[in-house]
Amino acid sequence: MSSLKPKSRSPSPIPLSYSEHSSNHTSRAQIINHGADYVSEGLKAYQRESSLDGRATAIEILVETLYDTGLPGPAVLINDNKLIGRGSQFVVYSQRMAVSQREGFSVTDVAVRTPMFPLDPNIPLRLTGPEAQSRLHDVYLEILALANPILRRHPNIAQLLAWGSNSDDHPVPVCLVMELARSNLRNFLQEDREGAMPLSLKYQFCRDVSAGLDILHECGLIHGDLKPDNILIFKEGDGFVAKLADFGLSILEASLNTEQSPLGDTLGWQAPEARHGTIITEEDLLQAEAYSFGLCVWSILLHGGDVPPSKKDQSQRDIALCQLKERENDLGEELYGILYAALDCLLDDDPLKRSIRAQGVFENAADTENQISQDLERMSLSSASSSISDFEQLYSTYFDQETRFADWELSTISKRCVADLFNRMMDSPESISPQILMSTFMVLTEEPELADTPRNAARDILLVAAEEVQAHIPHWTRTAVAKGSILEKDNLSFQDPLAFSNCMKRFHEDGGYASYYCGFPIDPREDGIEPLSGYSYIHWLATYGTLALLSGHLQSNGSRDINKLTGNLESPLYLACARGSWDIAEALLKYGADPTIRCTNFDISCLHWAFAFDAEEQSLAISALIAAGSDLNATIPDKAPFPHYPFVLPSGTPLHWAVAVRAHNTIRSLIQAGANVLVRDGADSYIFDSRVRHLNKFGGPNNDPFSVPSTDVQGLSALDYSAMVHDPFIFEVLVENKRPVGINATDKEGFSVFHRLSTSWERLTRTSILFCDRIFHGNPSDMERKLQRTVAAIKALGGNLELLTTSTLGDSSWNRAHAEWVFTGQTPLMIAAPGASPGVVEALLNAGAMVNAKDRNGMTALSCISEDSDCAARDIRAMISPGAEMIEAYPVQHHS
Repeated sequence: MSSLKPKSRSPSPIPLSYSEHSSNHTSRAQIINHGADYVSEGLKAYQRESSLDGRATAIEILVETLYDTGLPGPAVLINDNKLIGRGSQFVVYSQRMAVSQREGFSVTDVAVRTPMFPLDPNIPLRLTGPEAQSRLHDVYLEILALANPILRRHPNIAQLLAWGSNSDDHPVPVCLVMELARSNLRNFLQEDREGAMPLSLKYQFCRDVSAGLDILHECGLIHGDLKPDNILIFKEGDGFVAKLADFGLSILEASLNTEQSPLGDTLGWQAPEARHGTIITEEDLLQAEAYSFGLCVWSILLHGGDVPPSKKDQSQRDIALCQLKERENDLGEELYGILYAALDCLLDDDPLKRSIRAQGVFENAADTENQISQDLERMSLSSASSSISDFEQLYSTYFDQETRFADWELSTISKRCVADLFNRMMDSPESISPQILMSTFMVLTEEPELADTPRNAARDILLVAAEEVQAHIPHWTRTAVAKGSILEKDNLSFQDPLAFSNCMKRFHEDGGYASYYCGFPIDPREDGIEPLSGYSYIHWLATYGTLALLSGHLQSNGSRDINKLTGNLESPLYLACARGSWDIAEALLKYGADPTIRCTNFDISCLHWAFAFDAEEQSLAISALIAAGSDLNATIPDKAPFPHYPFVLPSGTPLHWAVAVRAHNTIRSLIQAGANVLVRDGADSYIFDSRVRHLNKFGGPNNDPFSVPSTDVQGLSALDYSAMVHDPFIFEVLVENKRPVGINATDKEGFSVFHRLSTSWERLTRTSILFCDRIFHGNPSDMERKLQRTVAAIKALGGNLELLTTSTLGDSSWNRAHAEWVFTGQTPLMIAAPGASPGVVEALLNAGAMVNAKDRNGMTALSCISEDSDCAARDIRAMISPGAEMIEAYPVQHHS
């Protein structure tokens, strides 16, 4: 289930289980408190982080909140919008939204609420400016209200489907995609010119509004501008239902505003005290809104949605009751009595005499309470993991909408925000939070043009963040190693062995990698551990304790709880391995700890954390775990978050993880122990690869194109991952050990390790940050040498430079309908020709790749070169030199 509170910037652990164990019998009080906490905690976080002492702007908080709520987006909106209405904060359009499905798209009509920005056609919209920040705050509050898990399931609250981003000359960064109503209540009532609408339907609308209003109040919100124009009518089955919309005023936030009334300024719909300019206090808000509700009831029943009349010498309550009396015969005795009592209570001039429970005015208190309890039971949070709407079942994105993100993961930002964030950073670097700064840097490594500057924007961020970069490197290096960075281990151990030893000691003492995921503190007091989701003292000892403490505990308690799982499905041995403490793990093994237990909802084995152990202990730890029953080739089905490069740990085996983090010593130890280098991880490696599949879907924070396979995919092997980053180590170990390996093994798409050399350097974090992986692999000359060594080692293992990939036609009806676009079988050189990975063409030619080899349609590598590639000229020269044939006519239309 998605995290329900906006993410704080202080580091905190995240359970790898990503599950919340809700009772099937959640009480009404628990549900209500949960909804109120959702809003109040979100607003407190906003006020804290956007204060003078905070370091975040509305746009930063907004972007993070979108992903914390698990709200789908961005929606693909078709720009044929039609104006529905305009308020003080939002403009509402009807638009069409494309919904991804396996065979293309379907289209549905939606309402799109776009924040009103003061736009000057000659001035770009600055998202970090004060006016934009104010508007973005309104969007934040709206999302906070509508994404509340209680309100999203309520039948009388207009449903928020997704977030989107409209594209035009002045892009608005975020708009809210809502279900499209048939009409607002005022227009719906006024369509009934002949008076044929039954009173029972009008009464039902009053009851619908009362139910929606009560749930808003229970969740710490008030509507603030209640009137028939802000009540929407939806077709439901054979009838209609009324839902509240255009709200989002928090009682908490309103209580902090002492200068003006927080209620809407629509004349004719206000309580007398608001009309007279009195400042509405927190205690009076609900009473004032009760009066507005009374006016709505009066208008719905007797005035067709228009503003009810008022007189200077007569109260509105008296006017309403008099008019109601005139319709007594039409209403019937029972309904007349209910409505008379309701209006008498709601329209009282004395706020203290008004009922703040809207549904309570229509029936006796016991029935009202029973009805609310029944409504809330249907919306029990125990079903929070279920799909909220048909839309969410259809809206296909390449990330899991139920994913929870850790506080230490990179913050999600939209490309639309990058230029403003970069400019703000250049003006005031201390005003940007470190997470947002790092995310901006990462995006600019892949798309520097987004900063709208001729300079190297990513480098500028480093220079501005630390004016004397070189002076900071030693401290950064030590800190990174102490926090678990693999990339800096070799550098520090070579440059300063003593500092390296101290940093590794600190890493293990602080819980290693386990500390990033476990749900308990470093404080060793036993009393505070047991209640935390099944954690016991032995789990704390495995994560933070010393060998002496653990030994004493084991001597006193034996093997009791030795294999007990926490609420996050972690065993003590698993925590010790993730910590990287072999002495702790060894002691647990001696007392019978079971290494075959797969832990967390990711099914991670203890061996997956082999790279966490100190280098000199890894072979011993791997051998001992295998001897105790660990599966050396155990695979996990899903990617897991990681606090350092590569930011995501792949699905697959322990060897996959070791290759991903570039833990060379671990790779050697696992291979020597017999790890199968050809096991595939089942991940879809072609989701963004237009060379293999057509990208006919959109998703992520920037509507990036992607594809979905029509059949199961086999995924990548550890050898594939090494080839993708031009890391020769694993291939050279295999050559050194003279170990036979099926080096020419391919997946169903026919890609071998030679083909993988041309994989794009674009990578994606779990939070959908697209970055260039190449910057983590050294300078260009180092990368060129690694590439040459990789090609040489693969060739020494028997790699075939002329293998052809398979056709991408497959069984897809879409592909069959567009057969002229189907990619034919290609050699590694052909795959390299479009230039996704610089230098590969030359490396393959130097290794003996045949420049005139042809694919199944008679095309050569020269015809595959992309005219948009920065490497095109160099690659053409490299191919022509060996005597490439110049093809004048293509046998078929070719798409590179």
